[in-house]
Amino acid sequence: MSLTSTPKRLSGTPQAMSTPAAIPATESTEAVEAKAALKQLQEFFESYKKEKAENDKLLNEQNEKLQEQVTDLRSQNTKISTQLEFASKRYAMLQDNVEGYRREITSLHERIQKLTATTQKQEQIINTMTQELRGANEKLAVAE
Repeated sequence: MSLTSTPKRLSGTPQAMSTPAAIPATESTEAVEAKAALKQLQEFFESYKKEKAENDKLLNEQNEKLQEQVTDLRSQNTKISTQLEFASKRYAMLQDNVEGYRREITSLHERIQKLTATTQKQEQIINTMTQELRGANEKLAVAE
């Protein structure tokens, strides 16, 4: 449908019934309003496109920054995980060493106890032999 078309005349109807002067004025007002509405919509659309482009740019920049942060955090996570694994293995090794040292300490305590008992027995033997030697020396001195 065209806004500038003129109405068709029906055959057999008198020409006095049509009012061509009033219709173009109405159509031109509608056309002006439609053009104004179209222009306003185009302005809104252009504004929307600009805002969307700016928002997309900001979102892309933010996304890139977040991706960089994710990469950095993954790198840090890998580094810390490796350090944790190393520390865990070292801790397990140190625990084994501690257990070995505890067994060695227990063994040395037992050995000290045995050596102490042996030393005490030998001191008793020395004391007994010293007393016997004194007694023998006294008997020898009396016998001479």
